[in-house]
Amino acid sequence: MTALSRANHMNSREKAYFVIGVAGSSGSGKTTLASKLVADCTAIGITGQIFSLDSYYRPLDHISFEERNARNYDHPDSIDSALAVSQLRELCVGKAIQQPIYDFKLHTRRKEFVSCIPTQMIVVEGLYALYFKELLDLCDFKIFVSTDIVTAMLRRGQIMFCYFHFAASRELTLAEMDGRSLPVKLRDGAAKLFSPYR
Repeated sequence: MTALSRANHMNSREKAYFVIGVAGSSGSGKTTLASKLVADCTAIGITGQIFSLDSYYRPLDHISFEERNARNYDHPDSIDSALAVSQLRELCVGKAIQQPIYDFKLHTRRKEFVSCIPTQMIVVEGLYALYFKELLDLCDFKIFVSTDIVTAMLRRGQIMFCYFHFAASRELTLAEMDGRSLPVKLRDGAAKLFSPYR
């Protein structure tokens, strides 16, 4: 049974929510898939939302910007999994949450929050959506988007081109941008950390 058909039968279940975990390397297409799942469910009358782990990077206000810029944000330790699990559980029992907003330019959390209300379907999307056991235990359906390294790099390259063009148009320096190496990012993320749970 597909994720969509399972979600379509959720009304017959005791619980009123359905959680889908979508993971994959950077540039794999996981965000596109997550968006498609929510759109298709909305079209048939099932409310849904994307629960992005990008919102749950750890706050780094306590260290300098230079130190933040040197951090490896593609390691699972960079994710505040405890908060993500706690807030996902809140949504799953019908409670609204105040989801953090992460500032990728400053590498820390903003002071503002986003109010998220419970929906029938929740798509947990992110690099490590299937990495943490506590998140896995909450997922009813799990999807790993496997994309070859060349395709992922080409997709990510298009995103990075737009990013650098945006930065150049605003005369931002490299120190103000995320200068991580794309090949290293993809290699370490996909080969070292994703393989165990494919």
